[in-house]
Amino acid sequence: MILHKRKPAIPWLLIVLFAIVAVSSILLGLFYYRSHKRNLIRDKSLELSAIADLKVNQIAQWRNERLGDARLIGGNIPFVRLLYDFLHTQDSSEPQPDISASLRSLAVYNDYKNVVLIDSVGKVKGNFPGSDTLYDENLKDLIPEFLNLRTGILTDFARANNIDPIYLHLVIPLVNTWQNDSSAFGLLLIRIDPAVVLYPLIQTWPVPGKTTESLLVRQEGEEVVFLSELRFRKNSELELRKPVSAEKLPASMAVRGEMSTADGLDYRGAPVLAAMRKVPGSPWFLIAKINHSEVF
Repeated sequence: MILHKRKPAIPWLLIVLFAIVAVSSILLGLFYYRSHKRNLIRDKSLELSAIADLKVNQIAQWRNERLGDARLIGGNIPFVRLLYDFLHTQDSSEPQPDISASLRSLAVYNDYKNVVLIDSVGKVKGNFPGSDTLYDENLKDLIPEFLNLRTGILTDFARANNIDPIYLHLVIPLVNTWQNDSSAFGLLLIRIDPAVVLYPLIQTWPVPGKTTESLLVRQEGEEVVFLSELRFRKNSELELRKPVSAEKLPASMAVRGEMSTADGLDYRGAPVLAAMRKVPGSPWFLIAKINHSEVF
């Protein structure tokens, strides 16, 4: 009699239990990953928002301080009268020593590079301290408009040509208020070097980071112009331009009115998390961003 070996029964119960445990582990791992990713994005978004708000407040304060200087200088009647008397003398080729000393002191204050005194017809009557003689020809076309001002203004980032440094100007109209004359008899153009105070203010980051960056942009027509030096692309100030229509570019998103924290692709095409803000009282927008690779 031949005995046939009986095949062992398939342990379906164990297989089903193993499959349940395996699927449960995968689902739990996926849930944990997604939960952890959401928490990372939430925490980093809050951090970026706080940094962007801090930067915007610092830049707005810097602007207000400059405009405060304009009010202080333009409202100093004894000093303005000195300038008035100098500009209305027949021989006004050389400023008086006290005028020269006062204007030189302005030029060495804070991030002020140079002070140019201009009369009512746009003629330069003094340049202090005299070492920086750069006078943007483009400003000459704006002199009539500046002479109609009643209070000081801060011009935007500009350069005379591609090789000259970037600057801003604090424009102060000189008004004969003591004779109730509302027309300006001259101007002070105070050149500001953004590399001294403003650029470091924008670029410094409160916590260490390998890809963290904050930058300033503005809109010109259908383009976004990058105003500050970029961390990963040198000498790009006023040179790098991107279309406003760029869907995922945080700078373009900002000028289109999106003031939030969102995912995007930066000027290098790198995936980033970015906070976008408008600088009050200016045409500038601030972007604070970090690469996804560093977040995760």
